[in-house]
Amino acid sequence: MKIFYTKYFLELKHQFTISYSLRKTTLVILIKIEHEDAVGYGEASLPPYFPETQDAVIDFLQKATKKKFDSVFNLGIKLKENLFFMEIR
Repeated sequence: MKIFYTKYFLELKHQFTISYSLRKTTLVILIKIEHEDAVGYGEASLPPYFPETQDAVIDFLQKATKKKFDSVFNLGIKLKENLFFMEIR
């Protein structure tokens, strides 16, 4: 399994507004996972009201690329506090 990722700073075409803030930019990381003949794409969107940073996501992905998985369908995904996450040990 191979994991590729790229950091982006996006300027939004339209201002994004929620009840207590607004923003015109956002940080994201685009992710590509390849395993045998399968390819999957994902995104880590990092709005300012979440505590995660781009560096923390990249650190997590680097740990994930070093871990050996038996199958792309067995990534150790668990449900914790109503959020899905991949547990890397």
